[in-house]
Amino acid sequence: MNCPILKEKSIFLEDLSRKLGKEVALCITDKGEEKVIIGEKNRVVLPDNCKIVVHTHFHSLKPSSADLRASNRATICILHKGKLACFEHGKQVCLCEDCFEVSTAEYNLKQIAKNLLLIQDHLLKEACADCVAKHYLLCEAYAEEALSLDNAEKYKDLILKVLALTNKHLALVTKFLKKGVHEENLQEMAQEVRQLRKEIVKEVYGIDEFWGENNGWDFDSSDNS
Repeated sequence: MNCPILKEKSIFLEDLSRKLGKEVALCITDKGEEKVIIGEKNRVVLPDNCKIVVHTHFHSLKPSSADLRASNRATICILHKGKLACFEHGKQVCLCEDCFEVSTAEYNLKQIAKNLLLIQDHLLKEACADCVAKHYLLCEAYAEEALSLDNAEKYKDLILKVLALTNKHLALVTKFLKKGVHEENLQEMAQEVRQLRKEIVKEVYGIDEFWGENNGWDFDSSDNS
């Protein structure tokens, strides 16, 4: 399913929701008309003729029982922390990350998380100096750019952790070329990368909030994942 919302509208909704301190919904009627509804007492009352509803959530992507009931007559899209989960007839039909502009700190942190995962894989399996250095440099570049994009300094501490880790590890990577790093050093580096990656995933993807506690997904398994 294609995301039924334009990027600029999703950004507008979250900005409006933050400024008002209330949940906000964008309703698109069966005639294609658009209406913004401001929630009262943590509740958004939807018109009967809505076909698509994009609804900001403060806490998670999990739909409420009211959302699921409403999804029987309209597509309900939950908007939270840069992610959009859409529901039809009580069932989830998509989870889209691409509804937000790429020029945001959140986007950069997502790219950092992906590169950290590749670094971890290289350190534990291949330890190719050129490949590892390339991904660390990408993390550093994304982090430096994220600092300039994070106007509210929401992610400043997390971004600085990325820069500190990349500076520390890039110095160690040069030892790969001299065959001076032992397996235990690589394991230690991989664990540091893993911990930072998990911190980013939790903060930016909100993945622990979305999946919940008893879903069969184990993000802290002992296999270094």
